[in-house]
Amino acid sequence: MPTTVLPRTASEVRLVARPDGLPEPHHFTVARTPLPEPGPDRVLVRNDHFLVFPGLRTLIGGETACPCPCYSPGTPSSAPPWARCSPPPPTAHCAPATG
Repeated sequence: MPTTVLPRTASEVRLVARPDGLPEPHHFTVARTPLPEPGPDRVLVRNDHFLVFPGLRTLIGGETACPCPCYSPGTPSSAPPWARCSPPPPTAHCAPATG
């Protein structure tokens, strides 16, 4: 199995400021953060896309009647991602799913 070179940093989409109306690109930023080396029996999960859904507007707007925790400026999004896993290291006790 070929060795995968892991990136040293990760990108996080973060809220910069709460919008007064609909969110626009300037309300967000992409921050680079250090990416730790996966430990034994761990894999790196890469989120290629994340879901933008109507409830996200409520979460980033800071609505007070929301039953979920709202996003604060500076925090990364926790919206559901479309993700893929890196191959596990040869010494890992896990294997990619098939089928």
